[in-house]
Amino acid sequence: MEAAPFVYDAGRRFHGEQHAPYLLPNDVDEADRMDTLHYMLRFMLSGNYAASIDHPRRMLDVGAGTGTWALEMAAEYPQCEITGIDISNIQPQAVLPRNVQFEIMNVLHGMAYNDNRFDYVHMRFISSGIPATYWATLIEDLARVCAAGGVVEIIDTSAMLRNAGPLGQKVNEWFREAGVHRKVNMDMVWEIPALMQAAGLRLERVHYLELPIGEWASKVGMLGWSNLRNLLVSLRHRLMRICNLVDEDMDRVLTGLHEELIAHRSYWKVGIFIGRKP
Repeated sequence: MEAAPFVYDAGRRFHGEQHAPYLLPNDVDEADRMDTLHYMLRFMLSGNYAASIDHPRRMLDVGAGTGTWALEMAAEYPQCEITGIDISNIQPQAVLPRNVQFEIMNVLHGMAYNDNRFDYVHMRFISSGIPATYWATLIEDLARVCAAGGVVEIIDTSAMLRNAGPLGQKVNEWFREAGVHRKVNMDMVWEIPALMQAAGLRLERVHYLELPIGEWASKVGMLGWSNLRNLLVSLRHRLMRICNLVDEDMDRVLTGLHEELIAHRSYWKVGIFIGRKP
């Protein structure tokens, strides 16, 4: 599949795929934010994955983003063939390890792979790009391309601030409104275990992390705040249009949010869902 031309909006670069509701940019600033989130999660998991995997021959990374996860897994599993797919071709292309490849693919059109191809299928943090009505089909497709005995691991969040004060609740309202506008319901992530079972996967693990946001949780909390602040900056102009906001609305929240997050010890709930194909 050939990538759609990028589009530009208020000085930020975005994917140009018409049939994808994903709102976030794909430029250098957003790549830095995605990698910050990657390293934060890696710290909390003490590694790049939570599943039990044994000598995989092929891995699939759905929503590869910057490609950092796939490249790190390639170093950890040099004998494994790793494929990363995404709607944006922002991953490294010129110099790659011999066991990594990246492909442009919109999972909302189905994955162009044979059944039972991959021993380990990994997907994380793409709930904001999945229409509410497509989740069951997507997880069925993940299960389809997973080999018998293989594992599907999904890590995601609804992005709703927990222990939110008034400003945090306002952010939650904006995110919900943006989801409705794009026919996305990020609360569908909490239905993933049931959808995995419906797709024929045997649940091996369902676990929830609290991803802290704010200086109250020391260094990892500061990474969480950096991620949220940069997320709001990345979405600023699109949220303003969708939610009928003005600059003052956004600035008021950005100015006072961090202190409120510290006072309320706010966090994101992150789900880790692991299913094995019989």
